[in-house]
Amino acid sequence: ESERAAHCSAKKRVRGGCWATQAGQSVGRSVGRDVSSALEGSAGRRLGGEAEFCDEMALLCRNQVAGGPAGGVAGRLLRKGLGAAVASFSTFRAEELENFVRPGAASIAEMKPLDQLSFGQDFAPHMLHVRHSAKDGWSAPVIKELEPMLVHPAAPGIQYGVSCFEGMKAYADPQGKLMLFRPELNAKRLLKSMARISLPSFEPEEFIGCVEELVRTDADWVPKEKGYSLYLRPFAFGSTPALGVAPPNQSELMVIMSPVGPYYPAGLVPIRVLLDEENVRAFKGGVGSDKVGGNYAPTLVHMVEAAENHGCKQVLYTIPGPNGDGDRRFIAECGAMNVFFLLEHEAGAKRELVTPPLDGTILPGVTRDSIISLVREKYGDEVTLSERQIAFDEVERHASEGTLREMFGSGTACVIQPISALVTRSGETVEARTDIPKEDSLMEKIHKDITDIQFGLVKHPWQRYF
Repeated sequence: ESERAAHCSAKKRVRGGCWATQAGQSVGRSVGRDVSSALEGSAGRRLGGEAEFCDEMALLCRNQVAGGPAGGVAGRLLRKGLGAAVASFSTFRAEELENFVRPGAASIAEMKPLDQLSFGQDFAPHMLHVRHSAKDGWSAPVIKELEPMLVHPAAPGIQYGVSCFEGMKAYADPQGKLMLFRPELNAKRLLKSMARISLPSFEPEEFIGCVEELVRTDADWVPKEKGYSLYLRPFAFGSTPALGVAPPNQSELMVIMSPVGPYYPAGLVPIRVLLDEENVRAFKGGVGSDKVGGNYAPTLVHMVEAAENHGCKQVLYTIPGPNGDGDRRFIAECGAMNVFFLLEHEAGAKRELVTPPLDGTILPGVTRDSIISLVREKYGDEVTLSERQIAFDEVERHASEGTLREMFGSGTACVIQPISALVTRSGETVEARTDIPKEDSLMEKIHKDITDIQFGLVKHPWQRYF
């Protein structure tokens, strides 16, 4: 406790100190926070950094705090095994965000009429950019004009696929107030993806704070009509200007934004999906549960095949049976969405909504999680939610018996994507029932529940106003 109190006093001196170099100033601002976090039990997090940076921080603590108590605390922490954690505990701060947008500059471009928007084709005029280096940690976040990136050709993001991304949306409620939908889940997933490919970490709340300021900057680009939103694309990649298969010592974190319209202006539209019984999207022990670029590029050739040869919009991947079950194939997920099956059982039994479990091959979708929560909380009296393996032959059996009530995918862009049929390469078609009235459709109810929350028609804890 005495060390904590002494540190709090010294921390102010560190922040107010005069540093000789820009690098020293950057490190100096973080020393107080890092030691404070260590004392509060947060320093156990591995947030990147190197021994060289560790030593630099220790030296700064000793020299710049003039031998005060904080320097002693830092020195002891660094010497004890907690040193790497303290020295590498680095995050950018929303309070240090530098907004380079000049007054009136937000109107440098005008948004198209809403009925002319195309997904991912139109962009808001500003972006968020934060740079990280192993030596200096995170730079101050910057909001600036959207512009092409200058990246060295040797960058690991280009050469070795050291890149990942997220998808989230900002909405305006009927009063025009801005909100995000469950952004903490996107931040958590982004952190996991970045850790998987050796990119640095950060504090989720600081990231969300920066995103909120970016949306405020381009608030005019958040459509005010229901069904329309501002799609946010955070992404990170290694930018070290050197070849070599190694963790990057320089990386970039950015967010760009694109106004988008409703996925289905006239209501939910079912699609046919190719069932792939030959290829796999991911295996256990791989990166199927992370949103890294390498999960998506290999699926594009299958999407083209599905469209050109089978008249299908998406591909649903399968994996071999978990117990060496011969030729049985088990449902995994589509290249860009999770998948659900609503099954009917014997008379008097509840319907069962089945989705594959998070076994390391499935992406933990935010919409997936929202559907699971809503079904359990709101529709539990009539539907059992099961996260379990489901084989294709089980889906076939239910279809043949007329008990495959609904099939649908889920994702940020579409929320709910109805699936009318699964098509195999041999030409077999497995269809869901088509005689379910709209008012009795579970996916219709779920779609309304989620979009009512997203557009502020009902109040819900998943809304984050700012």
